Amino acid sequence: PRPLENPEMLSGRWELKYTTSRSILGLNKAPWLRPRDPIYQIIDAFTSRARNEETVKSGPLTLKSAVDARLVPWLTDRNSADEVEVKFARFELFGDRIRIKAPARAIGRLQTTYLDDDLRISRGDRGNLFVLSMVDPNARLAEEIDLSARPGLARVVAGIAIGAATYQTVHIGPAAVAEKATAVVAKVNSARKSLRE
Repeated sequence: PRPLENPEMLSGRWELKYTTSRSILGLNKAPWLRPRDPIYQIIDAFTSRARNEETVKSGPLTLKSAVDARLVPWLTDRNSADEVEVKFARFELFGDRIRIKAPARAIGRLQTTYLDDDLRISRGDRGNLFVLSMVDPNARLAEEIDLSARPGLARVVAGIAIGAATYQTVHIGPAAVAEKATAVVAKVNSARKSLRE
């Protein structure tokens, strides 16, 4: 079936099973920042939206990130209903605690070359292959993407420091943790002060 002509088949929550994309696999990142859990993509062809979600686990920390995008049909003589332009709109870090508006140049294309109820095979504009399996055909996304910023970078940093301190308490002892936590708080306060100036 032609994907854009079958929004009910294309829409839903898909799990990435295989890709040749080094950036999606995190091969350009430090090993502890690479995704460990499944990577998901929610496509809502009815609202022309997509969302990619990944989780990175490192020691006691679990970091969730996502990217939201708008989908625009890429219509040419060659492909009438199987390719979309992907206009990235927003990046989320630390589980929606930090939102960053994507730059206008953050655009790609995605062509779906095979689609059935359980399997989707797509190719990106850089030639990368994506094989995904359907996990929830009822998943949908809101029509609008909230581009408002989330306050609280200091809270995120403090949360990371607390998580790291909790982990370190077990391994290096409470006194050393208290000393490190005090140093982290001082750095956060210094960063806040310099941002205000």
